[in-house]
Amino acid sequence: MKNMKIISIFLALFFLPSVAMAGQCPLLIAKVDEQLAVSKLSDDRKSEIQMLRNEAQMLHKNGDHATSEQLLAEALELLKG
Repeated sequence: MKNMKIISIFLALFFLPSVAMAGQCPLLIAKVDEQLAVSKLSDDRKSEIQMLRNEAQMLHKNGDHATSEQLLAEALELLKG
């Protein structure tokens, strides 16, 4: 019984960070979408940002949240002009 508690705690601590990171991607994607909708950047720049956003979303769906967040941060930086 005690071993089950220890295993349960270990598994929770092991998987908790990945769940927390996964929660950031959708928020960042939404932020990119919002800013892209009102952006006055050139069409080429908007296209570049949209490609970064789409790749980040695919990475998120495949579980690569760290890389997804990096691409979304890059997209948000490009949106600043």
